[in-house]
Amino acid sequence: MNLVDYSLVKFKNDIEKYHFEKVYKSIHTGEITKLDRNEQIKLLELAILFINSNNENLFNLGYFIIVNYSIETSDYLPLFDISEKMLNYPIVKFINSKELVLNDDNFFTEISYSVMDLMKSQDGYYYAGKQKYMNDVFFNNDVNISVTAPTSFGKTEIIKKYIKNNYKTKTICLLEPTKSLLNQVRNDILKEFDSSNKPKIITHYDMNFSEDDNIVLIMTQERLFKLLFDRKRNISIDVLIVDEAHNIFGKDERSFLLAKIILLLRNINNKILIKYFSPVVDSVNNLKLRNDTDCLIKPLKVKPYIKIEKYYYYDCFQKSLFVYDQFLNNFYLMCKQCCNDKFRFIKEHSSSKNLIYLNRPKTIKEEVLKLERELEEVNSLNIDKICKNLSLYINKDYDLIDCIKKGIVYHFGTMPDNVRNYIEKCVKDESQIKYIFCTSTLLEGVNMPFDKLFILDLKKGNSNLSFQNLKNLVGRVNRYNNIFSDSNESLNGLISNVYFIKWKNENDRFDNFMIDNLKVVSKSKLRSDVVQNALLENSKEELKKLDYDIIENLKLNNENDTYEKIKTDVGRMLIDLNVTDFNIFKYEDLIQNRINSGIVDKNDTVMDMIYKLFINGIDITSENELLLKRLQNQSARNFYNMMLKWRKENISFNESVLRLVSYWDRLSIQEKSMIFVGKSFGEIRRTEFDHVPLYVNLNSKSKKEIINLAIIRIKEENDYIDYHLIKYIDFLQKQNLITNDDYNLIHYGTVNELEIFFQREGLSRELSRLLIKKYAKYIECNESNVAISKDIISVFNDNDVLKLELETYLS
Repeated sequence: MNLVDYSLVKFKNDIEKYHFEKVYKSIHTGEITKLDRNEQIKLLELAILFINSNNENLFNLGYFIIVNYSIETSDYLPLFDISEKMLNYPIVKFINSKELVLNDDNFFTEISYSVMDLMKSQDGYYYAGKQKYMNDVFFNNDVNISVTAPTSFGKTEIIKKYIKNNYKTKTICLLEPTKSLLNQVRNDILKEFDSSNKPKIITHYDMNFSEDDNIVLIMTQERLFKLLFDRKRNISIDVLIVDEAHNIFGKDERSFLLAKIILLLRNINNKILIKYFSPVVDSVNNLKLRNDTDCLIKPLKVKPYIKIEKYYYYDCFQKSLFVYDQFLNNFYLMCKQCCNDKFRFIKEHSSSKNLIYLNRPKTIKEEVLKLERELEEVNSLNIDKICKNLSLYINKDYDLIDCIKKGIVYHFGTMPDNVRNYIEKCVKDESQIKYIFCTSTLLEGVNMPFDKLFILDLKKGNSNLSFQNLKNLVGRVNRYNNIFSDSNESLNGLISNVYFIKWKNENDRFDNFMIDNLKVVSKSKLRSDVVQNALLENSKEELKKLDYDIIENLKLNNENDTYEKIKTDVGRMLIDLNVTDFNIFKYEDLIQNRINSGIVDKNDTVMDMIYKLFINGIDITSENELLLKRLQNQSARNFYNMMLKWRKENISFNESVLRLVSYWDRLSIQEKSMIFVGKSFGEIRRTEFDHVPLYVNLNSKSKKEIINLAIIRIKEENDYIDYHLIKYIDFLQKQNLITNDDYNLIHYGTVNELEIFFQREGLSRELSRLLIKKYAKYIECNESNVAISKDIISVFNDNDVLKLELETYLS
């Protein structure tokens, strides 16, 4: 077989010509052990032939064959040999340590061991060749760079090493996609330092620091914007590290703010370096901002050959299971008389940790109940303890408790942050938790030990999962640190098994979706970066003149702020607060006149002030239009005044749930028939003009269902206040329309400076209050520092949800 100009297409034609259909098909169907020895040899000859080809797709196929052969037959010699040649030393080390091949010591193995020692990191981890290459290229020159590499391939280690090497000479800011990640990342970075040499980590815009401090900022884009423009801290950032950088491509408000932050930081310091990290960025050109195209970004794209994926397609309607050959684009029938029940199928094909993807939290809640009914309760004291902790922290009727008793959890954005973090730890630590339902929130920064993936939905939001989303989701299965764990006795984790399950609609084209996104040789445009952010050069979205004007008015330098088109103090303040719900240039005079005329006074409620100044008679144009327009109704303003009152009283999450249920109980039957819950859990439309259902009828709900709706609403309403309404509350405080104490009570639930300090450090309200109330003697304060003694852990006898938060902070 001549490999010059050879391709997968020619190989497909030659399969029939050379009569090895059975041999080739066996690598996909798991029937390699059914081949006779001559057929197995023929298969290995094919693999060697392909691996020596210059064609990348043939190389991939060759490696795919060898991994499948070695794992199915337990003959690890071919995998050992090819891993040595590819410098895949984590595999070599694992095979050696577990004695999976006979060790034939000779001159060449001595050389191999010497090279392997050179690939050993300071913490004892063995780099793969591609990982070493990634490190070498990144640290060779300090430039603008985009690092694209799979999940768990070592990008985080590069970030930590870079910060450790440079924090004394450069001001570094690490942007994380979610607030819940900040403390986790903060502690991971601090572990790199000894106690006498740690930088000061800033995670909140109100944290205190001086120009003499060696600071490292770890923030979301919202917090960084507030730090620089609202709080006007005099900081010139030298290096911006953007984690999960593909988020910049989106069309939503957060993606736009991320791009705006980068543009504004370049205006402050035109020598700033930007380091982008992502598992899925296709082209660095797509990261370029409008009017900033002369900024060169070095591409560093790493495609390792360590894990492989096998894709299966199960059709509940046809009762058929296929395995998909992504190399030659074939579906091979494996079973034509399977069951027609998706959960029975999942149970039959499950492993120790199974990730089940669905698009909507509401669908997850519905489907979890179905699986729950089919499983027996788990007999485990640890499971009982987990359930007790959740019962005390949230509510005894929390439906997640019933799930956990059956070895199931769910994971989505409307869960309380502390609970989500606690569940992630429970999944890692508790072997009896076997099924994890998730939405797309799991795509960012979550590290759990998944063995198999079951995809029950092709959607993310209103659109199909993009190629990048799918790639990121699949990358969550069999992370490298789990594959090469000392507790493993085999390398089965090198094969990630992914199952697509068609179960809802007989017309869903799962097969087409798989071909579009998984076929190795593809001309599909779906695999390119989908650039929707109007601030990016390659976006087809039109950048509105209003957005240009706002950016122009935020250009800063260290000496002077320039507001070229804004005419009023109110306008400047609204821009600094990143208010984007309406055209500030159009309405600044109106709002300024309303303030000057005394249309609001200190006797008005906070929500009435917001309504009078910013909603009444103003055209709301942002994606928050629906939520803000609700505030035109007095009943909605009364509801949020009630929520603000509860925040000021600093009640626990558990108490908030009980109060909301009590509030709903007092409503009339008519009022209960139309309760706003948002699009994630909405079931009915209020009017024929509603595009999506946003309401539920509480009259048709059981007490337990109402309690679980309340849990979701408390989380979502507090998020809405924290991320959206707080801008307007900040404005009221700056205009002296509410007192500093009222502002702190709304924002932090307290006026106690130490409690506020801990919240700014990233701790929850509940834990901050508990520390002051019950564990004050473990808090050490002096003029320059506040610290919590680690001795507190041994005596902390409150809920384990809060204990985990404290341990994470102190670790």
